[in-house]
Amino acid sequence: MIPLFKVKKAGVYGSIQDRGRGGYQRFGVPVSGPMDLKSYQLGQYILGNKQNSPSLELFLGGQELEVLSDHRIVLTGADLGAVVEGIPIPVWKSIRIYRGQVLRFTKA
Repeated sequence: MIPLFKVKKAGVYGSIQDRGRGGYQRFGVPVSGPMDLKSYQLGQYILGNKQNSPSLELFLGGQELEVLSDHRIVLTGADLGAVVEGIPIPVWKSIRIYRGQVLRFTKA
């Protein structure tokens, strides 16, 4: 797997999430998964990913990520004021990002 981002600024909260793991609660393992399941599922659909593909889940913004490889991404859920090289990024639309660019989330 090729790394996609280098974290330049961690922001308030960010994690990598998949759909979660049901069926293990009897062993003390919580289901977990994304806070906003609908946005997670729609993002996977827009990109044509498998249903359980990992996603970066951000809460309250403030993150800065350096793009390490050309890729296609989609931002779903709340608008955290994402910009690439100062240009606003639309929510709910896939975009191309390119190596060397910096993706910033400017608001909560």
